[in-house]
Amino acid sequence: MEKAFTIQEVVARTGLSVHALRYYERAGLLPLVDRAASGHRRYTADDLNWITFLLRLRATGMSIRQMRAYADLRRQGSATANARLALLEAHHQQVCEHMLELENHLAAIEQKMHHLRSMEGNERKEDEYRRSPSLQYRARRILMAKSYYSTIFEQTADQVWDVIRDFGTYTWTGSVSESSIEGGKSGVEVGAIRNARLGDTSVFHRQRLLAHSDLDRFYTYEFCEPFPYPIRNCVVTLRVTPVVDGNRAFVQWSATFDCEPAEYDHWTTYFANEVWAKALGSLKHLLSHPA
Repeated sequence: MEKAFTIQEVVARTGLSVHALRYYERAGLLPLVDRAASGHRRYTADDLNWITFLLRLRATGMSIRQMRAYADLRRQGSATANARLALLEAHHQQVCEHMLELENHLAAIEQKMHHLRSMEGNERKEDEYRRSPSLQYRARRILMAKSYYSTIFEQTADQVWDVIRDFGTYTWTGSVSESSIEGGKSGVEVGAIRNARLGDTSVFHRQRLLAHSDLDRFYTYEFCEPFPYPIRNCVVTLRVTPVVDGNRAFVQWSATFDCEPAEYDHWTTYFANEVWAKALGSLKHLLSHPA
C-alpha cells in the first residue's frame, strides 16, 4: 500500500508552511488531495514530488499565474506535453538571462575587489585571484556586449504579438523580402530555423528559435553559422508587454554577444538603431496602415 503523508509531514519535508500549502491548493496548483476517514489530508509520494517541483519553479521566479497554467496543462495528461515543454523552455530562457545578469553584477564586484587588493598591496592574494577559474569565466562575462532597443505601440500587446509571433514570418521588418522555416517545421516550434533574405540581395540570415511563449509574448533565437556579423554567441530576445495605461504595447528587442572590445560600441549601436529601431518602425507603419 502506498505511503500517505499528513500535512505536517509534507510541511516538514518541503519547508512550506501549512498556510502556504493550503494556498497552493486554493490557487489550483495541487490536484485534489485525498482525505482520511477523519477528514485530514493525506498526500502521496507523487504529491510530494509535484510540490517540490512547484517550489523549484517558484524559486526561479515563475509567477503563480504561469505555475497555474502549467498545472492546468499537467492535469490534462500527455496530450499537453508539447505545451508544457514550451512553457518550461520559455522559463528556462528567462532564468538563464537572469543568471547572466547576476554573473555580470558579480564580476563587477570582483573587479572592485581587485582594485582594493591592489591598493592594499597584497600581491599574493591578487596573484591567486588572477589565476582563479571563476575570475576568468566572469571576466569574460562582464565583457559580453549587450544591445537593447524598446518602443511603445499604440496597438494592444495581443495585436502586436499576433503579427510577429510566428518566427517564420519576418517580412514585417521591412528589410526582409522573404522568409521561411526550414524542414517544414512550425514557426512556433523550438529548434525551427528561419531563413530570411535581405531585400533584393542574395544574402540570407539563418536563425534558430530557442524559446517561444504565447503566454508571455516573447521568443528568443540565435544566429546559425556562418555568422553574418563578426560576433559570437549571439542570443536575441523579442518581447511584447502590455501597457495598462491606454491599453498599448511595450516592445523590447535585446541581445547579448561576444565581440572584439574595440567593436563593442559599434555593434551594440548598430543592432539597436540600424536593425531593431528600423524594423519596429516598419511594424508600426504596417499596423497603422493595414492593407
